Amino acid sequence: MADAPGAVHVLLAGDHEGRVARVAERQGIDRAEADHRVRAQDRARKEYMQRVFSADADDRKHYHLIVDTIALGIDASVELVLAASRARSGPPPTEN
Repeated sequence: MADAPGAVHVLLAGDHEGRVARVAERQGIDRAEADHRVRAQDRARKEYMQRVFSADADDRKHYHLIVDTIALGIDASVELVLAASRARSGPPPTEN
């Protein structure tokens, strides 16, 4: 997918504590378990990127867009991703 013309590579991010709080609330678990899950998910994402793509998941050059979902909220984050997707799938931008 890296070379697919319409593909948009997005990293959904946010500060650790904010992500822990969101997971705890959404999944109805305590903060310790939420922290464990967030750390496990982060680790799994990094391992997947390394194993499948031989890439460092933290290297920002792999992403067209990085969105702080904690600071912006889910609705605004979705709108940003949709806008980026439309921009990538449309005609290439012209240089002036």
